[in-house]
Amino acid sequence: MQFLIVAIIPIAITLAIIFFIKHRLAKAIDNCDLQAELQKEADKLFKHDLARDLAIVAIRDGKIIEHYRSKDSAEPNISANSIYEIGSISKVLTSSLLGILVSENRLSLDDNLQDLIGERFELAEHIKPITLRQLASHTSGIPRVPKVMLNKLEVMNNPYSTFTVDDIGEYLKTAKQYGKPGKFDYSNLGMGLLGHIMEWQTDTSLDDLMREKIFAPLEMNSTGFTVSEDDMSLFVQAHDPKGEATPHWDFPILGGAGGIRSTPSDMIKFLMANLKSNGVLSDVFATTHPDPKKDQVGLGWMGPTIVEKFLSNKNLIWHNGLVGGHASYISFDKVSQTGVIILSNKAMDLHVVGSKLSRLTRIHSLKETTHNTV
Repeated sequence: MQFLIVAIIPIAITLAIIFFIKHRLAKAIDNCDLQAELQKEADKLFKHDLARDLAIVAIRDGKIIEHYRSKDSAEPNISANSIYEIGSISKVLTSSLLGILVSENRLSLDDNLQDLIGERFELAEHIKPITLRQLASHTSGIPRVPKVMLNKLEVMNNPYSTFTVDDIGEYLKTAKQYGKPGKFDYSNLGMGLLGHIMEWQTDTSLDDLMREKIFAPLEMNSTGFTVSEDDMSLFVQAHDPKGEATPHWDFPILGGAGGIRSTPSDMIKFLMANLKSNGVLSDVFATTHPDPKKDQVGLGWMGPTIVEKFLSNKNLIWHNGLVGGHASYISFDKVSQTGVIILSNKAMDLHVVGSKLSRLTRIHSLKETTHNTV
């Protein structure tokens, strides 16, 4: 009995601390200076050497605050037009494109692999029923990257650059590594395959589809899968977790999973289209959003996790991205009408940082002198 009491005491203390912190977070008071709060969080990232060229955007009360900073210079080396790899935020754009094609009755979320690509690939029986909805919501059972493709992965430099469509077909033929359909299991291959299916069904490249359906309507003129020679000077150098310069990643086959490059300016336009209820594409984008009260994931977008719930971000819809030398985060809260974007050229997971900034943006209002009108 004494041993049991001794064992329970530290657990009870830990739980008490957690509940106390959560209570304090829930009762946070608006200090009316959101810009100062964002500055503090940026200071922490640079103090701990977690960033090099950092872009932070916060949207609150219909206003935009943009914060740009570089590690090695007094003046930022970046601007709203600097180009970053957004990594897995590409998945949100791919699923948004699916939402558009569904709204145009060119595809259905319930279309399955057998009907869509059964003549193109030999499919294992157990994956023939997989639907587009399952691919877009990471509930297809297809793994992140199957072993048959991992064997070709160039881990250190540019891992996805060596994949081919034949590699996708090789997996689909047996699908030996396969999870439980209907259960969330994050999948780069599944989202990449979704991008290809939309290409094959429309006889149009994913890049051209994105430009026609999303980038052009939203005037995201610097967003795409490639960076032109004229814009290469704006393409921010990638850095690995140690801060060493590293090559940009290429996604010739799984581009829909992580291959898009974009700017703070363009990502603001995309975020606003999701946050607003009356903007260009807002109606169709809303069909891709999870219900934060009950959904773990929507079409591409993530619902609140334990991190968001701990920070009282109960209405947050978000996604992050991480490649070899860039990191990204995007979130919005339709109830409070707030949003956050982070783009960084040093590889580190921005999920927790983004969740914290999302909370700060929701709680703290702006000084009138810092307002930038949307």
